[in-house]
Order: sequence, then structure tokens, then C-alpha cells
Amino acid sequence: MNITEATTTTSLIINSISPFPPTFSPSISTQQNNFTTSSLTKTTFNFQQKRDVSFHFSLIFGSLIGGVTIVGLTANILVVIAILSDRKMRKSPMNLLLLNLAIADLLYLLAFTPFWLSMSVYGDGGWHFSDMFCPIARFFGNIFLVISILTYLAICIERYVAIVHPIAMHTSVWCTRSRVLVIAFGIWVFAMTYQFPYLVVFQVFDIPEKNLRVCRNPLASKSKIWKIYKWSEFLLTYALPIIISVLLYSRICRVLWFKNKNGENCGKGQNENGFYEYL
Repeated sequence: MNITEATTTTSLIINSISPFPPTFSPSISTQQNNFTTSSLTKTTFNFQQKRDVSFHFSLIFGSLIGGVTIVGLTANILVVIAILSDRKMRKSPMNLLLLNLAIADLLYLLAFTPFWLSMSVYGDGGWHFSDMFCPIARFFGNIFLVISILTYLAICIERYVAIVHPIAMHTSVWCTRSRVLVIAFGIWVFAMTYQFPYLVVFQVFDIPEKNLRVCRNPLASKSKIWKIYKWSEFLLTYALPIIISVLLYSRICRVLWFKNKNGENCGKGQNENGFYEYL
């Protein structure tokens, strides 16, 4: 065997052992390395992009919550001060309902704003407060929300009687100061009683794989009783008030439209107790 044949034989043996032809092996290896580097760069870019979007969302959400809280606290505090500081305004049944609404909205903002802000700061939906505040926050937050909704409904009914049936409003004792106080007290008692389950069932749970603590109800997806309770809550404190309000305000708008069309006085002047008699 001469030198040329030996070289050829050695080359064939190497080519048979190597998984890639010698002439193409460096090129394929380079392409693989470039693909891997490109994939890592793309993955890093996508991760960074998601982080930036999350940060921007948290910034916008936090700014929105902060702005709404400042405006809401200021407006409701001014309403409370205006009504409590004026004896004549405190005599008006309508103003008492507005006072109850302002107090409920004020307490709702104070109860839930810290948790909204923590969501915008951490951006993980976790619970970053003491365990004991988990059921308390859910309980009082829902109480103030229900009080606000039912007070809106009471105001709607009062406006309906005053505008659609003004004679009955002034000749009867349907909407007196004492009766409005009883209605407001009943709303608070109903809200606290009906929302009491939140104080019992909500707990703080650990999620080890996410290194996260959450405030949740363990019965939410398991208990049929809890589902029935939630449906009844939806109907009594959300659906029915909205339906009744829409129907009554539609009737009010119709009556006012016909009064304006006929040139009648719609009662835009203020009464002796402050605020407006009809609108």
C-alpha cells in the first residue's frame, strides 16, 4: 500500500466515524451556535419586554387608583362636612341619604385602597399584609360596597316618588327624617349580616411553587352552599338594584321630558333644607 492509498483509507475511516462530513461540520456547528445564541437573545428580549409591559401597567394602574382615591376622599369628606355642619341640611331626608352614601363610599376607599396599591406595587396578586386582615378586609370592603349600592337604590326610590308622585310626597309621611334614619340603619344591619360569611371563610394560603401568599376562600369551587350564597348575593345586591334603578329612572326621565315639553315647572329650585327639591 503506497502513501496515497493509506491517506485515502484513513480519510474514509474518519468520514465513516464522524456524524457529519468534514467539509460541512464546521458550518453546521456554526449555524447551531448562532441558532442557540439567537434563541437565548430572543428569549431574554421577550422576558424583558413582558417585564416592561407589567411595569407600565402597574404604573398606570397605581396612578389611576391613587387619583381616584384622592378625588373620592376629598369629595366625600366635603359632602360629610357640608351636611353635618348645617342644621337645616341635616333635616332633609334626601341629604341624610346622601350623607349615608358619602360615609359608605369614604369607608370603602379607606378599606380597599391599600390592597389595590399593593397589587400595583408588587404586581403578583399576592397578599402582603397580616393574616388577620384577610377576612376583615373582605368583610368590611363588601359591607361598604353593599351599603353604597342599597343607598343608591333608596335615593332612586326617593327621587321617583318626589318627581313622579309629588303630591303623595308632600301629603304623606312616606319619606320623613325618622323613616330615612330607620332605612339607613336597616341597610347597615342587612349589609353586615349578609356579608358575615366573608369574615369566616376567607384565609391566607401559601403557594410554595410561586413563593406567594394569597387571600382566598377555600369553599369557592367546592361548596354548593357557597355558590348558592354568591348567586343570591348577586341577585339581591347587584342585579335587582340595577334593574329597579333603570326602570325608575326611565320613568323619571319620561315624566320630566313630558313636563318640559308642556312647559311645566320641574322643581329645579332649592328647598328650605338645602340641595334640590327634585333634581
